[in-house]
Amino acid sequence: MTMVRSHQTNRISRSVAVGTVTILVGIVLAIVFALQPWRTCPEDDVPAGCAALPQDVLGMMLGVFIILGGAAVLLVGSLRRRKDV
Repeated sequence: MTMVRSHQTNRISRSVAVGTVTILVGIVLAIVFALQPWRTCPEDDVPAGCAALPQDVLGMMLGVFIILGGAAVLLVGSLRRRKDV
């Protein structure tokens, strides 16, 4: 019985770690697309002040969806961990 519980605990800890890393990747992706460091626009000297193109908005939305997916994995892992303890 101890071996089964240990395996479940490892799987839960892995899901918490995966959820956390996924959230961090989504945050970085959303921030990079919000700041747009690769863009230049003649009327503003700060790239973040340029109007967002559809690709930029798509990248930010992808980052937000990745954050939400990571939050869901993290929440499920946390609830399972709480249930096992």
